[in-house]
Amino acid sequence: MREGAVLVIKKTNYKGEDRVDFRVWLNTARYKGPTRQGFQLTMDKADKFIKIVEEMKKKLE
Repeated sequence: MREGAVLVIKKTNYKGEDRVDFRVWLNTARYKGPTRQGFQLTMDKADKFIKIVEEMKKKLE
């Protein structure tokens, strides 16, 4: 990632539905805040995502 960029993972709510948001935020002289780089998962898909990441981690160990 470029200088001043950080990955922020947080719980959000969109139209009454809880989600997990993975978003690149910038803190530079020109802009401070979220960017379009990132994605959201609904909570049921977040559980599946976590399981997949855990399985991948086990395979890499």
